[in-house]
Amino acid sequence: MREFIDLGEAGRLVGGPYPFGEAAAAHAAIEARRPIGKVVLTP
Repeated sequence: MREFIDLGEAGRLVGGPYPFGEAAAAHAAIEARRPIGKVVLTP
């Protein structure tokens, strides 16, 4: 449980929103397995 709390506090449970202009960065983050959770592209 502590691991999830630590990940949440570090902002790593959700990959977060990326603007369309940063789609390459979002893709690189997914490939590097940095985010845990969903990565969303936003307009």
